[in-house]
Amino acid sequence: MNNRLRIRKLKLNNYRNHKFLKLEPERDIVLICGRNGAGKTNILESISLFDSPSGFRNASLSDLINYDLDGPPELFGVNLGISSAKENLELGIGLRKKPYGFEKRVSLNSLEKQKKNLKNLISIFWMVPHMSHLFQKGSEDRRNFLDLMISSTDNSHKKKLLEYKKYKNERIKILKSPEHRRDSDWLDVVENKMSQVGIILCDSRRVFLNSLNKSFKQIDRQVPILTMFLNGTLDKALERKPALFVEEFFRENLRNNRIRDSITGRTPKC
Repeated sequence: MNNRLRIRKLKLNNYRNHKFLKLEPERDIVLICGRNGAGKTNILESISLFDSPSGFRNASLSDLINYDLDGPPELFGVNLGISSAKENLELGIGLRKKPYGFEKRVSLNSLEKQKKNLKNLISIFWMVPHMSHLFQKGSEDRRNFLDLMISSTDNSHKKKLLEYKKYKNERIKILKSPEHRRDSDWLDVVENKMSQVGIILCDSRRVFLNSLNKSFKQIDRQVPILTMFLNGTLDKALERKPALFVEEFFRENLRNNRIRDSITGRTPKC
């Protein structure tokens, strides 16, 4: 699909403070203005639901429902009409009541789809007010922000992040189990996969930042030039050593820190 998407319609039903709202923007750049509490951020949050489990606020699904809803949760809905150079698509999000809470349901052209089927369809990058102190926070916040930027243009990076998280959780699960020594062969396999995927992620970040820094240099010289770099152990190693060497270094680091990680429940960052 053409990666230049345009929102041509947004309709909200019983979404937070919006009982009903319909927007049909006619331009590529849209300014939303209004008084405090009018629901401007809620509009943006509803769009982010199409590219994240619970939006950029990480809110519970129950919090998205209008407090004054008098009826079943099926009256809640977010409908998004998007256009590319080749086609128009209709996306929808609804909620279904489950014993443990609510489940998000997504549809494409009125047909219910699994959420994973939309991953290659739409990718959203957002900047919200709480990110204004990003460079004053910890390295993990900055790394997550960088991954969000890369994933908005490279869906394979998002897949690798999920893959790495899966292996990381599996490793901690093995380390926490009483019989983990008997699973040492499987632990070797998991750590091998982690090191492979981790180095791919590190290299993607390095390539992306190099490209971004080149773009900054083309800005008018009257504007201060921003240069960004990665200073993690693996990041620095990739600047000096072949990827296979760094991958082996990461694998050895994982193996040597098994006892510590089994106690802390944490894994070295890639």
